[in-house]
Amino acid sequence: MQNYTAIIGDIKNSREIDNWSDVFSQLKAVLSEINQRFADDILIPFEPTIGDEFQGALKSPAKAYDVYLLVHTNMTVHIYLGIGVGEIENPQQGHRGGLRGTAFYRAREALNKCKNMEGRMRLSLKEKLYPLQEDLNLFQRSLETIESDWTDRQTELVNFIRHNPDITHKIVAANFNIARPTVTKHLIAAHAEMVLAGDKFMAEKLKAISS
Repeated sequence: MQNYTAIIGDIKNSREIDNWSDVFSQLKAVLSEINQRFADDILIPFEPTIGDEFQGALKSPAKAYDVYLLVHTNMTVHIYLGIGVGEIENPQQGHRGGLRGTAFYRAREALNKCKNMEGRMRLSLKEKLYPLQEDLNLFQRSLETIESDWTDRQTELVNFIRHNPDITHKIVAANFNIARPTVTKHLIAAHAEMVLAGDKFMAEKLKAISS
């Protein structure tokens, strides 16, 4: 059976955001980048839907974590993200088809759990993968717990490296106009090596489901 992957996102407390038009423009730019960067993997393009939500679908889970990271590291507001793996009814109809099927039902379930836990992202996989789902969600919560203690500078540095994985500390320092030892100090305090390894682990596990 096809491992279609639905992703539903929701902006936290959108009604309390004063610069909503700026945030919405930022969201549209991020979704446009997703649609361009992962064009070969996209089944249904990512678009804003009702209120403060957005959604789309991938042909498999292979790039799902990459999509999450792109949203998470480019949005300046808290985003909840639910990822569901399963079937999609009439995917060729896109949003006109109502976006029904187990992949979307699971994505909605994952999104609601993410909101309840004040998380960033949660997964809902097929029944036979339930043990893996629980392990990955627990691991994801651990990564989010580490990130919750980051300073603004630590967030900037780690997310910059996430976008440029092969970059050196020397180049990072030059980009932020700070000393290289300062970069190293911030990254050690942020447990950046652990988080970056965690990102890779999550991405690889979702790619393995696709094969």
